[in-house]
Amino acid sequence: MNRLSQPQPTDSDQSRWHGSLELRFALAHGKTQPIHTYARAPLKVQRPFYPEGLGVCHSVVLHTAGGMVAGDRLSQDIHLESGTHALITTAAASKAYGRGSSSASIINYSASLNQPEVKENLSSASLQKPEARQIRSSANQKNYSAKLTTPETRQIIRLQVETGACLEWLPQETIVFNGAVYRQDLRVELAPGASWLGWEITRFGRSARGERFVEGNWRSHTEVWQQGHPTWIDRQWLPASEATFSSPYGLAGQPVVGTLALVGEPVSSEILEQARELWSAREYVGEAGVTQLMSGLLCRYRGASTEEVRHWFIEVWQLLRVNLFGRPMIKPRVWLL
Repeated sequence: MNRLSQPQPTDSDQSRWHGSLELRFALAHGKTQPIHTYARAPLKVQRPFYPEGLGVCHSVVLHTAGGMVAGDRLSQDIHLESGTHALITTAAASKAYGRGSSSASIINYSASLNQPEVKENLSSASLQKPEARQIRSSANQKNYSAKLTTPETRQIIRLQVETGACLEWLPQETIVFNGAVYRQDLRVELAPGASWLGWEITRFGRSARGERFVEGNWRSHTEVWQQGHPTWIDRQWLPASEATFSSPYGLAGQPVVGTLALVGEPVSSEILEQARELWSAREYVGEAGVTQLMSGLLCRYRGASTEEVRHWFIEVWQLLRVNLFGRPMIKPRVWLL
């Protein structure tokens, strides 16, 4: 399998996380099971679950540090042998923190929230002084930006799916904090007769706090290859600024985007229309589109609600599961919906 290049850590990177995860699934007596598991902190994988029988293995990936900070490097290598079927998700939303964060500071901050006196200070003193927060976020912002160059946070994901195997890659959403410089490279290698269904949901900024993604950089590169030929290539780039956040060619003022793709299974016009009807039948307020790939389906979303896109993607996922994979509509137990 062609491997994406990954930068090697330097002496200045020793305080950063360089986590990795390797999973390999095989079929034995009708059961899909992991035969090789390797995890390096902060990544970890829970024990396998079989809520829909032994043929489909559910695996949950955890990030034990609470989020990715500037300079972190993560890699995942997932391999499905012939005839296997795996569903892989994450235990919670992923977080890409902005400038000024470090692995140590995130851990210390999380630990400090467990102290009663800190909780009291956060809920009373700091929350009752919005003018102080405004001064920190505006008056000091230019000086802070001038002094710091944010290292790139990068995650590389390699997925190999052999003949007759099916991988459902369904991570929970990623929250990209203002000031983050984050890049994800995902490459799927499909053998003939293999299929991959995956999604990516991204929220730019903690919009519930009024934060907008106006500083930083976000890249998401997804490639699906089969027998040395590209089947689907998707490259997204958002250089953060007020202009790109507000532009109709950028986020149009909406903080949430999502992509769902199925590759390796022919999709009929009836299934395509049903996916569109799942959107139009509800009173959703975002923007959405559904189109047919050469051998699959593609859904896009832009809006303000993670819950909205999650609901729609889950409905489309269930539609495809029942009609194309012949599998029941069983959600992973870590999903709150």
